[in-house]
Amino acid sequence: MDKTANEDTTAFAEAMRVIGWEYEVKDISEDSYGMLMNKRKVAFAYKDRFEGEDNGTWGDMLIEQTDYVLQGKEE
Repeated sequence: MDKTANEDTTAFAEAMRVIGWEYEVKDISEDSYGMLMNKRKVAFAYKDRFEGEDNGTWGDMLIEQTDYVLQGKEE
């Protein structure tokens, strides 16, 4: 889904307006960014253990899931 100008321009917001429902938005961007940064840090910290237990693919997947944070918060 493409990024929109703000929370009121999303497909969800439009659908809520169409049916006349009120909605409230909570921006979880900072929380999500922090969680992904921590996940990335831990995945790298335990990379050797994943590999030592033949779970290197799993560790790599965790790291790849967090590559998004390398773009920065503003992206």
